[in-house]
Parts: sequence; structure tokens; C-alpha cells
Amino acid sequence: MDLLKSYLEDQENALVKVPDNDNLEKFKNDVRIWMEIDNNIRNIKKALKERNDAKKVLTNKILEFMGRFNIEDLNTKEGVKLRYQINNVTIKPSKKDIECRLKENFGKVESVDELTQRVFTCQKKEKPTLRRINNRKVLEI
Repeated sequence: MDLLKSYLEDQENALVKVPDNDNLEKFKNDVRIWMEIDNNIRNIKKALKERNDAKKVLTNKILEFMGRFNIEDLNTKEGVKLRYQINNVTIKPSKKDIECRLKENFGKVESVDELTQRVFTCQKKEKPTLRRINNRKVLEI
């Protein structure tokens, strides 16, 4: 019985460890530093999101202007070129689109392949994009 009691006491003591003051202060300092870094990262992400939102608004204004006046390339003083392009993108059907197409075509087609083709036919859309093209410096040998 004494052996079991001493074994259980040893197990309880092994599970509960208390750090000394030096280790505790180092730990608190590490937590403080971690919190500062985490706060800095959050602030940087917030600032980045604000800048990306502003860039998106300006991009739409620039695209609208360049499209209206048929400007394909815009040279800047920094030697950077902005290019207005129109890309054809595929619009994938949404769940609602698929349901509507199934209702419209169910029973009107003779094969599953034809029904599948009608339901999953993707639409094409022209989407203007703005690309930044850096002029490459040519190395003469």
C-alpha cells in the first residue's frame, strides 16, 4: 500500500510542474513580443486590404477611360507600360442556371448527352484587363 501511495504522489508531482521566475518572465516577454508582432501583421493586412480596394476602384476607372477612347497602350514616365486588353472568359453555370436549364429542356431532348450539353453549356464574356508591362533593359555585350 505504501508503494502504491508513493507511486501516485510521484505521478501527481510529475504532472504539475511550476516554472521558476526566470522562465516565467522569459515566457511573459515572449508572449508580449508575439502579441506585438501579431498586432503589426493585422495592421499591415488591414492597410493592404485598403490599398487593394483603392487600386480596384482606380483600375475600373482606368479601364473605362482606356476602353472609351480606344487606348491600348499607355506609356508612363517611369518607363512602365499599361496595356488594355480584352480577354474572353468563360462563365460557368451556377446551380440556379443548371436548375433552370434542366426545367426548360427536360423531356424536350432525346438523349442524356444532348441534355448534358444544353445544361452545361458555358457562356463567354469579354472582360477588360489592365496589365503592367515593365520595359526590359537590353544588356549589350
